Amino acid sequence: MIYTVTTKQGKVITTETDRTIDECREIVRKAANPSSFAISLAKPRRYALSQKQVAWLQIVAGQLIAPAVPAASGIAFPAIRALLQKGKDSGKQAPKLRMEIDGQKIVIGMARSGKINVTSAGYGSDWFGAIQLDGSWRHGKVASDVVMGALDSLETEGVAFLNANGKATGECCYCAKELTTAPSLAAGYGPVCAKRYDLPWGK
Repeated sequence: MIYTVTTKQGKVITTETDRTIDECREIVRKAANPSSFAISLAKPRRYALSQKQVAWLQIVAGQLIAPAVPAASGIAFPAIRALLQKGKDSGKQAPKLRMEIDGQKIVIGMARSGKINVTSAGYGSDWFGAIQLDGSWRHGKVASDVVMGALDSLETEGVAFLNANGKATGECCYCAKELTTAPSLAAGYGPVCAKRYDLPWGK
């Protein structure tokens, strides 16, 4: 059977599968890191799922069992991981990097497990994918060429790309707070985050 859904961004996702609803629920239950969205779809209900919910459950289950895409180098985005690890080593339990590209706000956050999730900002955020501990990239619920391009630019250009984005948006590229002083606006981040990530500030 063919299932089709449309994301908030208008992207159409289609999958063809013969899995039953119970099989999909079992996939979500056994998954290592299912999203809250997947869990909500898979939980037992008094009433039957709507056609749209069934389609989303089928697609989410398929994504959970899809093989991860290995990094050609063996380690996907090592520079991004190193930067987040620096924030974690300084005491930040869940360090994040924030960008805005073509109106799309992107949050790159390291979980306690070390996995790096890439999402949109705000309530009901979209999950674009994750950098796994083994260096592979796992596709998320929403595909975005803008996001993948931003990750490639950040990996290639490093903090210079991230800081430039903070200058352009007027928000700290690490904590998302509004930048209100000249040194912070010139750097793209504030003094607290500068200390946390060992970056120059105020000169």
